Amino acid sequence: MVDAWIAGDCWLKPGIAPIDLRFISAGLSPSLLVVNLECAVPSGNPRSDRRSLLPLDPCRLRELAVANKTVCVMANNHVTDFGPESVLATLRAVTEGGLLALGAGATLEEARKPVVLDIAGRHIGLLAYADTRPHVGAMAASDRDPGVAPLDSKIVLEDVRRLARSVDDLWLFLHWGREYFRYPEPEQRTLAQAFAEAGADLIVGIHPHVVQGSERFGDTPVYYSLGNFVFPPIPLADHSLLRWDGESRQGTALQGTLGVDGWCWAHIPCCMSAIGGPLAVSGHDREARMQKLTRLSRVLDKDYARRYPRFRKQERFMSAMRRLRMMSWSERLRLPGRLIRRGAADLRGQTTIRQ
Repeated sequence: MVDAWIAGDCWLKPGIAPIDLRFISAGLSPSLLVVNLECAVPSGNPRSDRRSLLPLDPCRLRELAVANKTVCVMANNHVTDFGPESVLATLRAVTEGGLLALGAGATLEEARKPVVLDIAGRHIGLLAYADTRPHVGAMAASDRDPGVAPLDSKIVLEDVRRLARSVDDLWLFLHWGREYFRYPEPEQRTLAQAFAEAGADLIVGIHPHVVQGSERFGDTPVYYSLGNFVFPPIPLADHSLLRWDGESRQGTALQGTLGVDGWCWAHIPCCMSAIGGPLAVSGHDREARMQKLTRLSRVLDKDYARRYPRFRKQERFMSAMRRLRMMSWSERLRLPGRLIRRGAADLRGQTTIRQ
């Protein structure tokens, strides 16, 4: 059987126990594993505007080498945590570890390059982009500087249309959306539809750290957010610790099976342990997760844009309450100032992605 696995946000933090990914394939090596590698080799100066910095221990990359081919999506907001130099160092580490890097490069041209694979006689093209607006915070590559491929619709559409002519399957990975919100923004649905019509056969979203719903545009499945996959608690700049609550410890992986009619994708619910490692979910928990995914997907209808302001208000409140429950008392005493800064950042991020 030819199968592929796609997982969500992944941080290989130095100094913690190795992760165990055997549940992915029951001891057999899948043909392909794609993960969002949301960290960087700390080879440059830390970015002063970041509230959290996620260093990567290059030796730990071998823990992801459980498939015949492993692709690390680097189009995200943490690959530049330690400056442009860290992008180059992380690219080297991924390549030297025998893995494939996607969505970042020494220049914009390199960051936009696809990964093209031959699996069971099918040519599969992968592209990845990250939102550079403040509420996501990715840093775009330029003609001279390392960075990520930016989520600019003109760029994405140009790349998708060009690549679609030369591959059998085109998979698109987008680092976008609002952190801890279980519902995508209406503009994300608009973009997803445009990318599907341009030739994307699969669209996968990452970044919110919680699971979001899915839908189809024609024959193209769109998964707006897979949530966390491997993510230990995060030390923050103010010396507090971001502990994942029950919602953000839930995730889902995608298992793709190649048949005569192409790829068939299925949700595989998973969760994280207290130290951030992935665990399989079964029985009643699995059934409850699948029902939740159905509910999150059902609201993505023609009336969604009108109802989204209510969803957004609800998610802001719920995510704040979940975070509050996970804080220590000393962290709660510092909360008012942080809320003001977060609100200001949200206001700065109200501009829309260029259409």
